[in-house]
Amino acid sequence: MARRPRFDNVSEGDYYHVTARGSGRKVIFEDDADRTQYLQALFKYTDESSGALVAWCLMNNHVHLLFHLELHELSALMHKLHTKHGQFFNGRHGHVGPVFQGRYDCVPTDTDEQLLQTVRYIHRNPKDSDCPDWRTYPWSSYRGYAEGLSHCETNVVLNLLGGCDGFKRFHEEDADVLMVRLDGYRRRLNDVEATDLLESRLGAQFSDALAGLSKDERNHELAWAYQAGLSVRQIERLTGIGRNIISRAIPEIR
Repeated sequence: MARRPRFDNVSEGDYYHVTARGSGRKVIFEDDADRTQYLQALFKYTDESSGALVAWCLMNNHVHLLFHLELHELSALMHKLHTKHGQFFNGRHGHVGPVFQGRYDCVPTDTDEQLLQTVRYIHRNPKDSDCPDWRTYPWSSYRGYAEGLSHCETNVVLNLLGGCDGFKRFHEEDADVLMVRLDGYRRRLNDVEATDLLESRLGAQFSDALAGLSKDERNHELAWAYQAGLSVRQIERLTGIGRNIISRAIPEIR
């Protein structure tokens, strides 16, 4: 049987936000040696392609990558990258089985605003990790942008923001929800991004946290999740709360 297409949409400008999580949310980087190997392979395969890496962030159990690359090349690159890292990780640590949870997620990024919000989201991802300050987090492309030394294609983002100073100011803007435009446009979030937002809001056990809230408090959090860019179907799947309850909690779709 032929495989179904990987994506619903193709980016007109060939910009894609890729996310991948460890199998069963397990770590994919035990230490800095694992991270260094992953980055070396990422940079090597990107350099061998006809495109470029725009932004990246490595967390303990997931990664965020933003590419400027044609879709067919992106698919081949990610296959090589995660096959290599899986073999390296399992061989080095004596593990067996898949390192990554299924195939990676990929969201087309078509407008300048989507591109900038995605870059900011990627760089601020460590804000709730063990790192006290995402600005000094060593495993993202933020410092490369801010200090003018980066393996990434930085010119598009820096030109849109007026250089390094504008780039820093843009990242300092305090916004709980970075994926939603003020005009009401709701960018489609993949499940990794949706999970990140729920965890940052309610903690790692967000399903249990929701179950322990009063009805009004729960409905407030469900409405927040929808406003933040999660679909009703995503909220239902990730939290286990029924669609009818979710719909009644969201004023605009009652």
